Amino acid sequence: MSEEYNQLMGTLARQLGMSRQEIQAAADNGTLNDLLQGSQNPNAQQVSRILSDPQQTKKLLQSPEAQKLMRILRGSQE
Repeated sequence: MSEEYNQLMGTLARQLGMSRQEIQAAADNGTLNDLLQGSQNPNAQQVSRILSDPQQTKKLLQSPEAQKLMRILRGSQE
């Protein structure tokens, strides 16, 4: 995986109060939303609320930051 991907995962883990391994495993297993909903961290709860609302999710995915993240993730899988 790229260094940029690793930095992003580290930042996400710190913001959500979780480990990189927890986030990666939940993403791999399709249980990320369950992990976020079970968290007491306000940031994780906010992400969960956004992901459960299709309009907010669409708006989020169209942001420059999300577009950059998607480019990073695609690059790390190639």
